[in-house]
Amino acid sequence: MSNTTQHRVHLLTSALALVTLLASCGGPSTPAAPSALSAPLSAAPTAAPKVQVPELRLVTTPRRLLRDGSVFFFITSRDHSGKGLTRTEVFVDGQPFVDDPDQYNSYGKYFTAQSNGEHTVRVVVTDALGVQATTEQTFNVEIAKP
Repeated sequence: MSNTTQHRVHLLTSALALVTLLASCGGPSTPAAPSALSAPLSAAPTAAPKVQVPELRLVTTPRRLLRDGSVFFFITSRDHSGKGLTRTEVFVDGQPFVDDPDQYNSYGKYFTAQSNGEHTVRVVVTDALGVQATTEQTFNVEIAKP
C-alpha cells in the first residue's frame, strides 16, 4: 500500500472515530445523552417531617361507683414536639367537662343515683403545633336508690 493510501485510510479511520465520539458525546447536530454530570441539579426529595403525637394516658377510678360521690380522671400527658402542651379537654358523655390550658393531672366529677348507667370519659390533649392525642374509657354509676 502506498503512503498516500495509508494516509487516506488513517484519515478515514480518524474521521470515523471522531464521528463516533461526537455521536456518543453530542456534537453540533447530535444532542448529548444526559449523564449524572451534565444533568441539571435538583433538590433531593425530602421526607415529610414526622409528626410527634403527644403521649396520653388516662386512669378512671372508681370504674364502678356504688354510692354518691366523685369519679376521678387521672391524666398523664407528655409532649414530644418540644413546644409544650397547650390544652387539655375532658368530655363526659360527649359533653364538655374541662377545657384547661394549665395541664392539671386530675379532675373529679360528682355523681348521684340520677346518673346511674354507663358513662364515657374522653380526654383530648393538644400541643403547641396543634397535634392532638385522644383516649377514652367507660365507667359505671350504680348507686342504689333510697
